[in-house]
Amino acid sequence: MFYRCLKLSMLLLTTTSFFGSSFLVLCFQFSYALQF
Repeated sequence: MFYRCLKLSMLLLTTTSFFGSSFLVLCFQFSYALQF
């Protein structure tokens, strides 16, 4: 799940850097929340 998210954010980073980076942060927060 997390790697799929990371792969998608990397794809978004190549197209739109702002949306990709914000999606990456959102992804990290989501995976961090799942740990606890």
